[in-house]
Amino acid sequence: MALLTLPAESTGLLANCTASEVIGDLVYVFAPFAGGQPTVARVDPATITKMPAWGFIIDKPSATLCTLKIGGLIPFVGASDGSNYFVGADGRPTATPPAATPGGMLLQRIGVGYGGGHVFFAPEGRLTRYVT
Repeated sequence: MALLTLPAESTGLLANCTASEVIGDLVYVFAPFAGGQPTVARVDPATITKMPAWGFIIDKPSATLCTLKIGGLIPFVGASDGSNYFVGADGRPTATPPAATPGGMLLQRIGVGYGGGHVFFAPEGRLTRYVT
C-alpha cells in the first residue's frame, strides 16, 4: 500500500493490539503492559476513554502485535507542508478536524505536514470537545 511506505530511518515500538487495528490507525493505551509491551487500540474522538492518540501503527507483524511510531515522520500521501493534522473521526490522521456533534467530538492535533507526503507526528496531550 503506497500510502504507508515508510522512510528508511523509521523505527518503532512493539505493542499488543487486536486484529481490528490496521496499519495507519492512531492508537491509545488500552490496557496495562503485557509481556513488557503496551496494549493499544484505535482511538475514537467521540469517546473520551478512547483518547488521546499517542501512537501510529506502521506495521502489523502478526494479528495481535503492532509496530508503532510514537514521534517523528509518519507517511501521509498529499500532506501539505506546514498544515496542521488531527485525529479523524475514523481514528486515522486527517487535515480536516472532525465535525462537532450533539454528544461532542474531541479535537486533538497530532502534527504538522512536512516534506510533501509526511506528517511530523508530535501528538498534543490537550483535547478540546466540540459540541453542536
